[in-house]
This record gives sequence, structure tokens and C-alpha cells, in this order.
Amino acid sequence: MLENVIDKAVSTITRVRSLGFSAEALLLNSVLKMLGHKEGSGYEKLSIEEFKYVRDSVLELFDRDAQAIRKGFIPYKVLIPESPVSHFLRLPRLLLEGMEMGKRKKKGQTTQFDSKAQEFLDEVPKYYQRNFHFQDSGYLSDKSARFYDHQVELLFRGAADAMRRLMLPRLHQRFASLDEGKGLQLLELGAGTGRSTQFVRWTLPRAKMVVTDLSEFYLRVTQEKLRKERRISFMQTDAAKLPFRPESFDCVFSVFMFHEMPEAVRAEVVAEALRVLRPGGYFICVDSLQLGDNPGLDPILKLFPSEFHEPFYQNYINTPVEKILEAAGFQNVGSDNGFVAKVFWGTKN
Repeated sequence: MLENVIDKAVSTITRVRSLGFSAEALLLNSVLKMLGHKEGSGYEKLSIEEFKYVRDSVLELFDRDAQAIRKGFIPYKVLIPESPVSHFLRLPRLLLEGMEMGKRKKKGQTTQFDSKAQEFLDEVPKYYQRNFHFQDSGYLSDKSARFYDHQVELLFRGAADAMRRLMLPRLHQRFASLDEGKGLQLLELGAGTGRSTQFVRWTLPRAKMVVTDLSEFYLRVTQEKLRKERRISFMQTDAAKLPFRPESFDCVFSVFMFHEMPEAVRAEVVAEALRVLRPGGYFICVDSLQLGDNPGLDPILKLFPSEFHEPFYQNYINTPVEKILEAAGFQNVGSDNGFVAKVFWGTKN
């Protein structure tokens, strides 16, 4: 009985949070639409039956997340909200950025960078030199890094964090014999703004972590978030060309990175992960659901390439990541999903 009460309480917290982001998204999208800067979120293109399936999938994710938190697989700390002052002060700026994103979308501007971002173009691969999601200078600007987490939660109606956390129970169970991850060497690829980095750090607080990303701007935000944490180092580097010696890490992980890459680069990243893992090492990632993983959600997956600048997404959802892991040589490959996210893993012999 007590377990059910705890599960319901935690799930209620995440549902209320979701309602808050949903209300914000509705407000911002309505204003932007009235101003002629945005066509909508894409959800309105779903049929009533499809929308109900999406809603039920989100609620199922929240219930599953609540159970994992109650069981101790995910620390309760993940439920602590950010400062409401910081949150609401960001909304006017998000509205202005939404207007700018709408303009870029209408003009088809997918490779526009300001002068500061242009200085970094020779440090990143060609495929990365684009305005992903029609963001200001793509992933090469302070502005997009500051707004990213909030924008993603608006897009997924407050479900993004719960999807990121899908890998935490498996990490917890995989390394349960160790004292809070003591002695582990972890490597994160494509850390972005560090939200998932925080979750992993709180799950395995005594592990040593190397946190990497291609964007100096996003990596700077990650460093700020984790400035009080110990046993963490940061490096700007390409996940497809890692500067680490073979067999250096016990676990390599990433969140929402693979769908931003061409298929060939995904294969290179997986090969690099295998190379730097020690025998028995664990590779685990969270990314977008793929076609056929949950047929009821296939319609929403098909919306992303048309609504947002996701140049490699169509190929991603049609190319099972499990096959890429198996082709690289990973063993015990598996996957699971929650809402529109997929967690997949493999081990090195």
C-alpha cells in the first residue's frame, strides 16, 4: 500500500510539471501563431486517436519513472525543480527566440551562423555545421545552449527529463555491486547542456567521469551546472574520433545524440565506444524511438523532420541502432523504450 502511495505521489509531481510545460507551450505557440511566426507544434496534425495514444504513452512513462525513483534506481534528487524565478524570466526570451526560429524556418535558413560561431566552424565536422532545430547558430551559440533544456521540455510537454532517465535503472543495476560507482571510469559522449550528466552523477556519485561534447558553448553550460561536483573532467572533442587510449573506460553513455548524426558517423561513434571500453565494459544510450519500436507512436516520429530541421532524423528512425551495435562487435545487445525515447545497450567481450 505504501509503495502505491509513493508511486502515485512521485508520478503526480511529474504530471503537474508536465501540465506546467504544456500550458507554457500552448501559450507561446498561440502567441507565435497569431504573430505569423510559427505554424504550430505539430501535435495538432495528429488524429484524436493518435493524440490519445501519445497522452497515454506519456503517462505510462511518468508512472514507470515514479516506480524507478521509489525503488531507489533513480535518486529522489531528480525531482527538485529549478528556481521558479529563473524559469519564468526565461519565457519572454523564449518567445523572442521562437519568433526568430520561425523566420529561419520560413526562409529555409539551415546554415546561418553569427560571426562568433563562424570562428568555431573549422573545429566541427561538416554535418554539424547547420542550424539544428532552426536554433540560433545551431549548437554553436551561447543563446541556444541557455535555452535548450527549456525548449526541449516545451516540445515534449515536460517529458524530456523522464525520457533521459530511462537509462538510470540499468546503470544502477549494472553497477550495483560497487559503492555508488566507486572505482568506475565513465565517459559521456555529446553531453549537450549536462542535464543527463547530472542524473548519472547523482546515480553514481563516486564514479570518475569524463564529459565530452563537440560544442564549446554547450560544454561550458555543462561545466557551470556541475561546478560543485567532484571527479569530473570536461573535454571538447568529436565522439567519432576520441583521443583516449583503448580500454580506458568501464562505461560509455550518451543521450539524444545519435539522431543528429549521419548513419556513417553513428557507426564510427559506436566503433570508437567499443575501442575505448575495457573488456566487459558497458555501452548505453538514450535517443529517439525508431519506426516500429512502438507502432502507435510512428505518426509523431514522422512529424519531426517536417516541423524541425532534423536532417538525419529520417535515416535514423529507419535504421535500427541494435544492428549498428551488433555490426561493431557488441554483445548482449538490447533495447527498451518509453514515450518517444529508446534506451539501447551492449557489452564488450
